[in-house]
Amino acid sequence: MKRILITIVSALLFVSSSSWADDTSELINFFKSLKSFSAEFEQTVEKSQMAVAERSKGYLVIQKPGKFRWDYVLPYEQEIVSNGKKVWIYDVDLEQVTIKPVDQALGNTPAMLLSSQDALEKTFDISAAETIEGTKWFSLKPKDSEAGFTEILIGFAKKQMSEMMLVDNLGQITRLVFYKFNKKPVIKASVFEFTPPKGADVFDTTR
Repeated sequence: MKRILITIVSALLFVSSSSWADDTSELINFFKSLKSFSAEFEQTVEKSQMAVAERSKGYLVIQKPGKFRWDYVLPYEQEIVSNGKKVWIYDVDLEQVTIKPVDQALGNTPAMLLSSQDALEKTFDISAAETIEGTKWFSLKPKDSEAGFTEILIGFAKKQMSEMMLVDNLGQITRLVFYKFNKKPVIKASVFEFTPPKGADVFDTTR
């Protein structure tokens, strides 16, 4: 995995947006048509030296605009739930729940991008990069100079979003690999609501 990541990053981080600007329709149309989806994921966080600092697994459910459930199951359990207005972050081991307004909680995160109703081209300069080991990559660079990251890389395999990498301003890379991607899941409304467990410490910043 480390070798593959180095290949991807070195090939894509400095891609010229002008040379590929006409080949972004697949990505733009995919996000326009994406109303909801579910998937399992594996997440790794790599420092600038490409050393894996964190590795986790879980599953997610997203429904536009702004609703999602992002549950980590390994190595530590954490539930992150948004009803479009507020976000609950439940650390199971700590028995602690933090509640935040959705805009404050999401910031510049993969959850923000995946659950947003806004057109990608409104927020990002988009370019298509090359295909590496069967995955076609796209580069999204934020138009906001104060964004907390420099680039998002999104990979497609077999016309399905298979990977996402977010490069922050310190060179740290958060990589998400998606499995069992479902664009038409059956979702109950209760999926996006959260009731703090009895006995948990609750810190509510929305009041």
